[in-house]
This record gives sequence, C-alpha cells and structure tokens, in this order.
Amino acid sequence: MFLMVGASGWCCYRIWSKKDPPLPITTWLIFSMVVPAVALAAVLQTGIERWGNAQAVVDAMSVVCVLGFMLGTGHYRIGVSALERRVNILCVVLAILVVVYWSCTSAHHYANLALQGVMVVSYIPLWFELLTAKRNPYRFGFWFTLFILSVISFEPAYEDWSENGETMQLWYAGRATVSTLSVLFLMRRLVRREQRNAL
Repeated sequence: MFLMVGASGWCCYRIWSKKDPPLPITTWLIFSMVVPAVALAAVLQTGIERWGNAQAVVDAMSVVCVLGFMLGTGHYRIGVSALERRVNILCVVLAILVVVYWSCTSAHHYANLALQGVMVVSYIPLWFELLTAKRNPYRFGFWFTLFILSVISFEPAYEDWSENGETMQLWYAGRATVSTLSVLFLMRRLVRREQRNAL
C-alpha cells in the first residue's frame, strides 16, 4: 500500500517534470473510473478495516492523483486512433453496466471479475501500439515499477484469501501482474528490434 503511494508520487513527479513521453489520457480516465469502482464494491461489501480493502482504496486514490497531475500539467495525449476510441468507449460502457449490475445484485465477486476483464480490454490499444510501433515510446522504469507493485500485492492478497476466503484481491493482483508483464515484454521486443536494425 505504501509502495503504491510512493510509486504514484514518483509518477506525478515524472509527469510534472515532463521527462517521459505523454501518457494516453483516455486510458487513465478508464483506470480512474474502473479501479475506484472495484474498491468501492469491496469496501461496501466487507468493510474498510480489512487490509486488502484498504489497499484497494489507496490504489484507487493513487490512480486518481496521477490523473489529476496529467490534467493539471497538460502533459498527456489524447488517443486519436479509431481502435483506441472504440476500445475506450466500449470499456466505459462495460464498466458502467458492471457497476449498475453490482448495485442491483450486490454480487461483488462477479462484478469484480467482470471489471478485471474490462481492465484487460483497456490494454488492447496499448498492446496494438507496441506491436506496430517502430520504436519503443515508453519508459521501462514506469512499467517495471507497476509490475513490481503488482507482484508485491500478491502477499496481502494471499493473506486475505487464507484468512477470510476472499479472492477479489488475488484476481486484481493476477490481472495487474500479467498485464504489466505483457507491456514490458512488448517493449523489450521493440528494443531488441531496434538493436538488430542498428547493426
């Protein structure tokens, strides 16, 4: 949880200093909508006193803070590709439907699984960009930090599962780990291609 706060602070600093390429604002808008929805579902269902739920709330606030810095500094880019626009619209619609479903049924486990699926779908434009780009447009440090945080989050998620039988944080950690690792893999693939072309 404290690492997530530190990582979000580091991301805000990088955005403020404009040392990294601008991030897609549409993707972060989706993250700031979906992640708080997951946290809210967990808190209302089982209470904030549990470590996993408190971590989810802090994660949500951290993402919103990064989004606020992007908007405040103007250091962001708006997705212009047809694929990105369609995927972003689809994710927003799906996220709203899932939250409505959860509010009507209180089935927070199914709602959480569905939201994790929406988060995976939101990565499609980024994966496509990295698959078709000629050069790596992103910093390894940013995505490696997110990957490490995702791996570390397994520890409290496992404790929540072993003590309370709650699997929501495990799904969250697993989705985040696989998603960030896939981005790192595609970035490394681009770098290796650049190195081969330079020979």
